[in-house]
Formats: sequence, structure tokens, C-alpha cells
Amino acid sequence: MAVKLGSVDSLVRPPMQMIAQMIWIALFSVALAGPASACSCVPGYSKFSKSHARAKAIYVAEWTKVMQSPELAPAGSGDYLEDVQFLITEVLKGKRRAGDIVRVRSLVGMGVCGASVLNNPLWLEVRTKSNDLGRPNAASLSKAWLIYEEEAEPFELSTCSRSRPMNHGGEADAVRLRSNGARAAKPMS
Repeated sequence: MAVKLGSVDSLVRPPMQMIAQMIWIALFSVALAGPASACSCVPGYSKFSKSHARAKAIYVAEWTKVMQSPELAPAGSGDYLEDVQFLITEVLKGKRRAGDIVRVRSLVGMGVCGASVLNNPLWLEVRTKSNDLGRPNAASLSKAWLIYEEEAEPFELSTCSRSRPMNHGGEADAVRLRSNGARAAKPMS
């Protein structure tokens, strides 16, 4: 008794059609998702206890110089390299001293995690009482920042970290650090 098998073409064709369908579904799904942000923060990364433990130094500092340069960012990215000089006014953890100068270089722009001290490009928004349902406004950032330093200079200010302007979360952390026995450094003579 002979069993007639289908041609090789009939055995190969259905799986190929399924693969083609799967590719089209994947491409369609990506198209529906729209542009994605390249900045992705690790869950829990900015929790107070973890940030405090990871930081080599935590201090309050005011920026004294800011320079944004698109020429130093990756070509065609639309991003900027923001070079900032800070003057430390109070040390809450670590070996820094009041009066130290700190340099920060952050890649800022759409889809990157760098935080601009000028809020340009916009990364921090606020809603006003009169504008609760409308579009948020750009937050006005103070020159004073609470900085969690985790790496060697020049490091980056990141939207994923607890480093924040004093008027947008930094002051609350500073009060918490001071009440937990953090030392306040004396200014250099």
C-alpha cells in the first residue's frame, strides 16, 4: 500500500506563510507603538535609602556656569551636551567640602535621561491651580540643587536619580538628611 505524500512545496509553504504573517504583525505593532523614549529608569533606582547608600557624596550646590553645546552631542541626535559648574554650599554625606567646585556634563534632549539645570530641553513640568486640566507648564528651577554623587567627575545629572533642584524635591531630601544626623560642612577659610 503506497501512501502519497504531498509535494515538498506544500510542506514548506505553510510555515513560510506563518513566518511572513508574524513579521507583518510585529512590524504593525511597532508602528502602532510610536516613538519610544530611550530613557528608561530602573525601578526603585531613585528610592531614598538606595540612593543614600550608593552615593559617595551628597551635597547642596549652586550652579555658577552653564554651557550647552550641540556640537559635542552625537551628530544628528538633536541632543545637547550641558556642561555645568557647581559651587558646594553644604555637605550632607561624604568627603566633599563647602567651597569645592564640581563639574557636571549631562547629555540632555528628547529620549535621554540627562537633566538640564536650565530645564531646557524641558524635563520637569508643573501644573498650576488655574491650569489643573490644561497642559503643564515648564517648572522654574532654582540654581541650588541637592546632588547625589555616585561616580567620578564629570558625572551626569539624571532624571532617574534623586539629584533635584532644591525647589523641586531637593529641599525635602536635605531636611531628611539633616534630621538623620548628616554633617554640615564648615566653609573653607
